[in-house]
This record gives sequence, C-alpha cells and structure tokens, in this order.
Amino acid sequence: MLIQKRLSLQSPDLFYLGLLEIPYFYTDHTNDADKYEFLEKHLSCKTIKARIVELLKEEKRHSVLIDLISGCIKYRIYEVKDIALELCANSNIGTYDRQIAFEYLYELFGSHSIIYEVVPTADESFFEIIATKLKAEDLNLLRGELRTRFSIKQSAFLLKKLISLNDPEGLRLYNTESKKLKKPYDADAGVDTATNAISDIKDVGLISLLLSTTKILFSKDFIDDSYNSLFSSLFKAFCNCAETNSDIVISKIKKLRNKMASNKECVGFCSRLESAIIENNKGKSIKKWSVHEIADVLKTMKI
Repeated sequence: MLIQKRLSLQSPDLFYLGLLEIPYFYTDHTNDADKYEFLEKHLSCKTIKARIVELLKEEKRHSVLIDLISGCIKYRIYEVKDIALELCANSNIGTYDRQIAFEYLYELFGSHSIIYEVVPTADESFFEIIATKLKAEDLNLLRGELRTRFSIKQSAFLLKKLISLNDPEGLRLYNTESKKLKKPYDADAGVDTATNAISDIKDVGLISLLLSTTKILFSKDFIDDSYNSLFSSLFKAFCNCAETNSDIVISKIKKLRNKMASNKECVGFCSRLESAIIENNKGKSIKKWSVHEIADVLKTMKI
C-alpha cells in the first residue's frame, strides 16, 4: 500500500501530525494503540497531545473524533470532557464508537460522570453497555434507573442486573413473571440469564422472596429450564445466604418443608439443601484457640 511506503520514509513532523486525522483502520495499523506507538517514534508525546486537543476542537467527522478520543485515554487528556459527553448522547453514532467515549469518561472522570451525566440520555443499547462495564459498587447507584427502565420496557438484561445486585424488587418482578409463565422468566434465553443471576444472591434479607420462588418452582405445571435451572440457582442462593446466617436459613427451610410436606420434590429439595448447608458450615462453629488461651486452660486443669 502507498501509505505503508510513505510511513517508512523520514518525513517532516507535519506529515506525522497529519496522520492523527486518519483513523487507524484506514492505515496499515491494526488498532489505535499501534498507530500511536508508531507516531511516538517520530513525535514527542507533548506534541501529539497538543495536536489532539487542537483537532478535537475543530473536527466534526465521527470516525476521526472517536479515534482521537482513544488518544485522549492513552495520553490522559482531560480538556475534552464535553466533546465525549456529546458523543455519548448522540444516538446517531454507533454503539461501539460511543463506547470509546464512555471509556474515556469512565477512566479519566470516574463513575460519577457516567451515572449522572451519561446515563440520563443513554438509549437502550448504550445503557446495556454501561451497565455491563460498571463495577458492582457503581452499578448499585443505578438501582432506581434499572427499575424505571424495566417498568417502561421489560428486559431480561435489566432484570438480571437487578437480581445480581440483590435487589428485592428484581426478585419480586422475576417471581411475578415466572408465576404467570409457569416457567423461569427467561427460559431458553441462553447463558447469563436472570435465572442464573439468582445464584448471586447472598442477602439473607431476601430469604422470604427466595422461599416464594421455591414455591413457584415446585408449583403445579411449572416447567424448569433444563439448561439454566432455577433449581440450581435457588440451591446456590440459599447456600450463599447460609454462609453468614445458617441458623436462620435452616429454620426457614424446615418450615417450608413442613408446609410443603405433600410435595415430594420440594421436600427432597429442602432436605438436600439442609444437608448441604450443614456440610458447608462444618467447622465454622468450632472455636479456634490461640496458644495463650490453650495455656490458660491447661493451667486450670488438674493433670
């Protein structure tokens, strides 16, 4: 290619600065990092940074803007936040390209900028990317937004995120929909489903809702998903909750077993679950003695 031959020539700085206006996919470079690595062989980082800022103030072509934003991430350029926000808010730009602007804002300005400046204008597809990339502690601040969006348009993705956050409303919604369908809410939906997310539940405060889910699972005509099994997810959730509150969980399971005594499958589930919790918690109640404590006890013993 002609550009490949030209890039190997010793050229004035202006030529290399001009390459900043050419997205990497129009060159012989495999990605933007490769392009900037090449430019650094001929230009100082200070010169590259200054030119990127100049171009971003003038440039209107989206493909060039996104390529330059990648450079802002690499060189930690903080001056173009408003441009990145505009790109994120522009639904006419492809989701992948807006993701670059999101990454710039997230890496340089943190989750606060994303949650309060990007999320309010994010369309459905872009919001899913945001919710996927945010850390759990950041996503926790989006509970209200997740609920609101789910109420406007039901989405297995949104419900999965709510349940993963141990949000009671998420599990309550899951139960309501699954009861209506007589099968898991997102049965046959593939991997990484809302049903799978139930196995992330650890909050013992959701025990009552988990018991309701169990009753739905073993209700008449309910058909579990053979691949993303609600049975397995519930089993894991109860075990998670029991790690810190085994007495409470076992007590609730025993009550459910007695209440569902006529349902052999439910009784079997409860019995297996109780045994698993007891086995998992063996040794946790055994006191670990320090050397000093052992010495004190031995002093009081008559040997």
